[in-house]
Amino acid sequence: MKKFYFLALMALIGIAFSSCENMNKQKEFFIKDLQGKWRTDGKQEYWRFSTDQVTISDYNGYYWGWEWDEGEDVQESDRTSHPYGNGWFMYKIEGDQLLEIHKSEYDWEKLPKVYTLIELTSTRLVYHPKEYPKDKRYYTKQPN
Repeated sequence: MKKFYFLALMALIGIAFSSCENMNKQKEFFIKDLQGKWRTDGKQEYWRFSTDQVTISDYNGYYWGWEWDEGEDVQESDRTSHPYGNGWFMYKIEGDQLLEIHKSEYDWEKLPKVYTLIELTSTRLVYHPKEYPKDKRYYTKQPN
């Protein structure tokens, strides 16, 4: 009987360790799921993660994106008249981090932002600023 209890205990310990291991595994996120047009849930704020790669040598692996707020009467088409200025950013994914470098009208301003990805599918995006895990942001993918 003692042998049975010992084997049952060992099995439970094995299950517990494998469960912990699965909890600590980092999710895998794909850039192709991120690329496209996203809307902030409940707002008129939009983000476009394009497939256009940045050709600046210091930013290999980054792509271009831009953001706009239709509540402020700004449309996506307004970005084409001011390429790589206000509202534009460079982005890439490293592990579970979404790295963004925001641009301004003046090239000397490059503002880095780091977000931790929580969920990224072909239709849903959830992340938070790296330093503020309680500040989750939710997005739904829009038709192009």
